[in-house]
Amino acid sequence: MPSISFQTLPLVTIVVGLALGYGIMLVFIGLALLIGQDPVQARVKYYIKRSRSLEDIELQRPFFERVILPAIRNMSKAVTRFAPQFDLEAIRLKLDIAGNPNNLSPTDFLGLRGLAAAVVGVITFALMLLKGIPIVQVATLTIGAGGIGFYLPVLWINRKVRARQEGILDALPDALDLLTVSVEAGLTFEASMARLADK
Repeated sequence: MPSISFQTLPLVTIVVGLALGYGIMLVFIGLALLIGQDPVQARVKYYIKRSRSLEDIELQRPFFERVILPAIRNMSKAVTRFAPQFDLEAIRLKLDIAGNPNNLSPTDFLGLRGLAAAVVGVITFALMLLKGIPIVQVATLTIGAGGIGFYLPVLWINRKVRARQEGILDALPDALDLLTVSVEAGLTFEASMARLADK
């Protein structure tokens, strides 16, 4: 009986045999992994990997919502308690005219004013103490700086109001032109306004 060597076998037969052996080995490895693992535990591990922790979810929120807004709300409680009664309706109207920046409520805006006063006052106090200025002058400058800090958000909101009004005035001619063209094209006034809102 003649001996068979690799040299006498065709190359295709060798490759097919090796691929078949490798496939059978992979099937046995897969079965061994499945048998050794509880399917419920595997599914639990899968969902644990996919689920995010509360810390990850919290850190995905913007910095303003995580840090600044709670500080503003805490300060608004103090400002509304100790400061004279503010006309919240006038503040709400000014915020609406400004386009509700950062979705601030009137009490949030008062809290922002109080926070700005506290931050500017503390920074001024620290700088004056580092420079060695007498304590009476430090107190006076700190109170003055706190007053300026209390007024800074008002300047900011007034700037927002002016910028929005200028934007509306710039867009008004184009809006009227589109409204006129739409009505002349046969659309009703309501449909023209809806088209204008879409644009």
